[in-house]
Amino acid sequence: MARIQAVDTRLSLPDQMLTKVDQASMYNSLEVRVPFLDTDVVEYALSLPTDHKLTGRDRKRVLKRAFDDVLPESILQRNKHGFDMPIGEWFKHELADEFVSMVRATDLGILDTAAILELFDEHLDGNHDHSRFLWTVYVFKHWAVRMQEQGVLE
Repeated sequence: MARIQAVDTRLSLPDQMLTKVDQASMYNSLEVRVPFLDTDVVEYALSLPTDHKLTGRDRKRVLKRAFDDVLPESILQRNKHGFDMPIGEWFKHELADEFVSMVRATDLGILDTAAILELFDEHLDGNHDHSRFLWTVYVFKHWAVRMQEQGVLE
């Protein structure tokens, strides 16, 4: 557990989670604070024995107990859910033109451009949420363009 926490503290938090929260909050004109990253709080949390932090599926045990007199039961008992970026909406608005251009611009002969654009249209129409697939294609196409520019791909 200590090794996992060390990795999270040194890598996942600064390079992933905090960056995403910062970007998403700025994009939506929100002021976000990270009160549990105070040095004293982090050092205290890291010093606790593992069985105080979690047992089985009971996560954030100390935190929940610290606030159980002020938080409603529905918050204390709810399942974990992540903070997703609004990729699906980006494809409907600010990334729409760029996505279509990118899909048409690079053809390595391994993706069906017409099928991708058909899924994109379904996504735009709101008939299906293809955001995860479209994001994968978008990232792959960006990678392919970069590799073509560097002469790695033809």
